[in-house]
Amino acid sequence: MPPDLKTPEAALAVEDLIEDRRQLDRLKRWMSDDLVDRNCLILGSAPEPVMPSPRRYSRCVCINGSPWVAARHGLVPDLTVIAGYTTRVEREVSSQSLERLRGLRTSRLLFVTAGNEFEAGSAVLRERGFESGSSYAADPLMRAAILEDTLRGSDSGLGKRDDRVSNGLFAVVLALWLGARKVTLAGFSLAGGHSYIGEETPRFHVDGDVACLKLLAHRYGSRVTTTNPTLAAEIGLQLEPVSFAQRLKRRIKDAVTG
Repeated sequence: MPPDLKTPEAALAVEDLIEDRRQLDRLKRWMSDDLVDRNCLILGSAPEPVMPSPRRYSRCVCINGSPWVAARHGLVPDLTVIAGYTTRVEREVSSQSLERLRGLRTSRLLFVTAGNEFEAGSAVLRERGFESGSSYAADPLMRAAILEDTLRGSDSGLGKRDDRVSNGLFAVVLALWLGARKVTLAGFSLAGGHSYIGEETPRFHVDGDVACLKLLAHRYGSRVTTTNPTLAAEIGLQLEPVSFAQRLKRRIKDAVTG
C-alpha cells in the first residue's frame, strides 16, 4: 500500500515550496509557456474515450499509458505525466501501460518520483523505446505544492492513496497551473478499466478525484469541461462538443443498444 503522505512535516514542506517558489518557477521555465493561454486536451486511459472536436484544442496532455490512445487519434502529446509507480511494474496494469508506450514519443515528459526514482524510471521507459524531447522530475511534495498552489485550501496531494488525487487529475490541475485557458477531459471515468486492457481493472483515488473535480467545477466553471456525459452529470462539469465522427459513433451505439 502506498504511504500516507499527510504528515505535519510534509505539510510544512509543501508550504515552503509555495513560499520559496524557486522549484515551481523552474518547472514553469522548463515548460516554456507552451500551455499558456491554450485550450488543452487532457487525455486519460478510460475505455472508449470520446474525443472533442479537433478545433476545440491545440495542446494534448497525456497520463501514464495514454500516449497510446493519443497515437490512435494521430496525436503526439505535448506533455506526458508519468508516475514512478507505473515504471516499477509491480502490477499488471503498469506492465500493460508500459508495453503500450513502445515506439511512441512525447514532446515533454514530467516524471513524478512517487514509487520510483527518475533515473530508474527513465531506464525502464528507454527499454520500451518511449522517447521524449525533454524530461523533468518532480517529487510527491512538488506535486502536492502544485495542487495546493492552484486549488488553495485543498491538501489533495497529501494523505492516503484514495484521498490523494490520481495522476490524471494532477495533470488537469497542472495544465491550469501552467496557464492553460481551458482544459477538456477525455478518457476520464470514475469507474474502473483501461482502454488498452481487455479485463476490468480497479479504479483508485476515487474520493480524492471526486473532491478535486467538484472543486474545479465550482471554481473554474466553463474552463474545465469533459466529453463524458456520465462524468458531466455526476460532477457538474460542462459537457464539451465532440467531433462529427464521435457523434456518429455514439448514434450508432445508441441505436444498437436501444
